[in-house]
Amino acid sequence: MELTMLNIFRRKKRFSKLRHINTFILIQGIILSLVMPSCETDHYDSKWIEDSSSISQYLETNKEEFSKSYRLFDEGKILITLWGYNPHGEDYTLFLPTDEAIDNFIVQHPNYNDFEELLQDTNFIYRLARYHTLNRKVHTDEFPLGALNDRTLSGERLVANFYTDGDNQLIKINN
Repeated sequence: MELTMLNIFRRKKRFSKLRHINTFILIQGIILSLVMPSCETDHYDSKWIEDSSSISQYLETNKEEFSKSYRLFDEGKILITLWGYNPHGEDYTLFLPTDEAIDNFIVQHPNYNDFEELLQDTNFIYRLARYHTLNRKVHTDEFPLGALNDRTLSGERLVANFYTDGDNQLIKINN
């Protein structure tokens, strides 16, 4: 290809445009890094506390608030598992039902007249405890709308739905 003066001029013009674009992008990047707030800033003044305790330790500490869940997971032989290290993943995720949710479950299931009767069904309690547990830590920003990628320890898929309550966005699982 023969380089004519016109071709050389076009190439210089093209390189000049690229240089201006690269300079513009560099300046924008510098401005954004100076103007953007740090990732450490908490705009909502949340009260989250980084807790290094295990799920079982949390349940032990909050036994009064989650008394039925504690007993259910204890009888379901999952507390020992949730106490320690997960060799198959990073920690565990436990969907912890409130005592009210357990009471509602009993009302909806005619097989059980009360909580004590539910606890006597050891095969069901064993499966139910694993149904509420994932084999890795799942952060709230990882929840999809619909089925979770991970299966529970009982082998089932859970479905996540989102709803708002005032200023809070909440996640409902299988409801």
